[in-house]
Amino acid sequence: MSTYKFYQDSYDRLLKSGMFFEFHPNLSGDWYNDKDEWVKIQEGRITNHGNEVYLDQEEADLNRIEELENALQSAKLTMEDVKQQLELITAELTHIHDALSSAVENGVQMNIGIVVGQTMVRLENLIYK
Repeated sequence: MSTYKFYQDSYDRLLKSGMFFEFHPNLSGDWYNDKDEWVKIQEGRITNHGNEVYLDQEEADLNRIEELENALQSAKLTMEDVKQQLELITAELTHIHDALSSAVENGVQMNIGIVVGQTMVRLENLIYK
């Protein structure tokens, strides 16, 4: 998309919104008459009769970058929490596996019953965390 087409689209959207002349009373409403001044306004090279132009793209971009950085930070914290939970679950499952393996290798009936009971308690703790 050419630069002029991009600016013309923003010009047309503002014109259709009905607020065009509120922000730019000095413009005509005709793209071909206003395009050079509109490009200057959009690029921040001029102001609207001494007032700041409210369609400040740079400020909008900076706000969006800040929002994205905050979202990224939040996602990193969430991922760290999930990682810690997975490490705890892995440690518990490793312990359960080792206990069951030991009980099976030793083959003592009473030992197997105790290990199965303890395993069920540990699994319940993992399920309901």
